[in-house]
Amino acid sequence: MTMEIIEETGIRYIRIPLLKQDENDIVGKDILSEYDYNILKSAKIPGLASLTKRITDGEAYLQISVRSYISLVEKIEDKALCKEDVYDFFKQLLMVYEDMQSYLLQENMICLEPEWIFYDKEKKKYVFLPITAENSICEGFEKILAFFIEKCDLNEQELLNFLFEIYGLLDEEKWEVISLIKYIVNHKDCEEKEEESYEKFEESLSFAEEETQEEKDIEKTKIIWIVGISVALLVIAFFLSYMMSYQFRYSVISIVITSLSIGLLGVQTYKIMKNTIKRKSI
Repeated sequence: MTMEIIEETGIRYIRIPLLKQDENDIVGKDILSEYDYNILKSAKIPGLASLTKRITDGEAYLQISVRSYISLVEKIEDKALCKEDVYDFFKQLLMVYEDMQSYLLQENMICLEPEWIFYDKEKKKYVFLPITAENSICEGFEKILAFFIEKCDLNEQELLNFLFEIYGLLDEEKWEVISLIKYIVNHKDCEEKEEESYEKFEESLSFAEEETQEEKDIEKTKIIWIVGISVALLVIAFFLSYMMSYQFRYSVISIVITSLSIGLLGVQTYKIMKNTIKRKSI
């Protein structure tokens, strides 16, 4: 298939001969059926480039507007590929395939060659060419995965391993395009959920530490008050003991107050020991 980018009077578009010439077919075949063309024109599926039919010098062409888009190769050219780039690409590709499926369009109608995949910098969206690929869909995925592997940052070892895993899945006899892309996208979602869970766990630990510190401060205040009250009661008890030589009732009161102060100190000591054992077990 011959594709070329034309720029004229501020317009940039791709021109593709409507007839695909085979070696043994003199007449040639349309690269896009009438049904597919009408659906693409009327549905305007997000993520697929808009196209029109044109006749130049007696030959029919498909004209696909690419405006100020850059190719995927140009987008990745000056930067190392990271997992966000890969997952964002497949997430958008999945949405396009799902929309195509709802209109009964064939899965091999998307060109997956990196130099013919475009990116709208303003909208931050990928734009795919809705043309029947010459290669099989499996070969298309092999090309895009090989491109990502080549451009992947060597520090992204986890991403590299995952890309090789996906590449290996293409050797399976039966696999579905949408299922495969969903597997890739869900892998990213699982990672995000794990990170979110870990962050929540850290937050809960931090909150627990704050709570523990607050409990310690309250407990410390209680101890100070109880010790103070106990000491005050003991002072009163000693004073009453001094007075007991004069009246019997003072000795009774002294014994009661002393017992009360000792009881308060005993109860608080028990609580401290219990809380200490509980913290150690946690």
